[in-house]
Formats: sequence, structure tokens, C-alpha cells
Amino acid sequence: MRFLRIAVAVAAAIFISWGSVFVALRSGYFDRTERLAVSTRAGEHSCVELPDGSQVWLNSETRIEFLSDRQSRRIILDGEACFDVKHDEQHPFCVEAGGTVVRVLGTKFNVRCYAETGNVAASLLSGHIEMRVPGFNDAIDLLPGEKVVYDIREGTFTKSHVNTNNDIVWQNGILIFNNEPFPLMVKMLERYYNVEVIYNETDFENIHFSGSINNLSINKVLEFIDLTIPIRYTVENKTVRMEVDKKH
Repeated sequence: MRFLRIAVAVAAAIFISWGSVFVALRSGYFDRTERLAVSTRAGEHSCVELPDGSQVWLNSETRIEFLSDRQSRRIILDGEACFDVKHDEQHPFCVEAGGTVVRVLGTKFNVRCYAETGNVAASLLSGHIEMRVPGFNDAIDLLPGEKVVYDIREGTFTKSHVNTNNDIVWQNGILIFNNEPFPLMVKMLERYYNVEVIYNETDFENIHFSGSINNLSINKVLEFIDLTIPIRYTVENKTVRMEVDKKH
């Protein structure tokens, strides 16, 4: 029966769906520390309750790793997640992503670390966090409304005041593009809609895109793009083919 209870707890921890996913670790199933992982695929979002009671919202194609010990509040992130951390002065909460470490006691913040962007971005919505990046001895303090972007390739970072609420609207099915290079915009669409976009990158060089998409179908999104960049496109199952419409 003891092993059966452990198996049930592990199964609950790795189950992914569109709705909330609660990791069943707070009932004392585990007598020893276990390493757990939760991930989402393209087109999926998920909400996870961690052993300490903190909440994590996972964006598409995101993976987190953590320990079942509720006092070990260390998360390894690959992708994008929004954290609502339960306050605990005795046990700081740490998120490791792309060589950086974000340390908090209790607050709400968003961290993005997708490989294609080449950076790690941390945005603070409430409370206080500090971020450590490779090559810098001092921690970077963030207050609500502040954002740090660490460039992994260059080893540099920028800190700015922004509307950090825009960084979590993905939870509501909204995508915001702010002068986004076309290849990065396409990658965001592939991740969100679980599609493959086939196009000639040379035809879209030096093209950037700004705007927002609010729960639109992929066909409506392509129509929206066509208003800015004249394109021809086809959608077949999970494959989107597009090209520049040179007649315009």
C-alpha cells in the first residue's frame, strides 16, 4: 500500500491538462525527497501547485523541475512560467533559468527563458525579488513594474520600467508582439497554436511585427498579419505555409 500511495502521488504530479494541475505532495505521501518534473507541450498551458503551496502557471513548451520536500524551494525552469510564491522567510524561493537565479521570499513574478530568444527575462508584478546573472557579483534588485533582460550570448543585462502585466497576459490566451523579429513571432505562433510554419526566411528578413492577438484562430491571425505584411498562405492540418505576396 505504501508503494501504491507513492505511485499515485507521482502520477498526479506529472499529469498535464488545460485546467489546473495540483501536485499531490502535501498529504505526506513521500517519506523521502523525490525529484519531480512537470512539462507542457505546444498549445498547452498548465497550473501547478508546488509542495510549499506556491502556484506556478506554465506557458506552452515549458518544463520545471523541483523536489518533493516542501522546504526545498528550488525550481529549474526551461520555458516561461508565472510564479505566485507563498511567503516563507525561513526558506527562500529560487528559480534557476539560463544560468541566472531569481531569489524571492514571497511574491508574484514571471520568468521567460526560451532558447530561441537568447535571453532570460524576469518581470516583477508584486513584492520584491533579486536576480543574479553570470559575470556580475552584485544581485539586481527588482521592484514592482520593473523588468530585467539578461542577454546570454553577450553576457549583459538591461533593467527597465514596463507594464509587467503585459508579460502574463499569455495566461488569458493573449499574445503581445513588441517590434518582434519575424522568426521569433513565428516561433511564438508555433508554440501557442501547436503548428509548424513553413516559409522562406530570406523573404521576411528585417521584418518586425507589433500588435496583440486575443484568442484568435490561426486563420484569423494570418489575416491579421496580411494587413501589415501582404502574404499568401495555406493551412492544412497542423502545417501553415506562407510566402510574401509580391503582387502587392
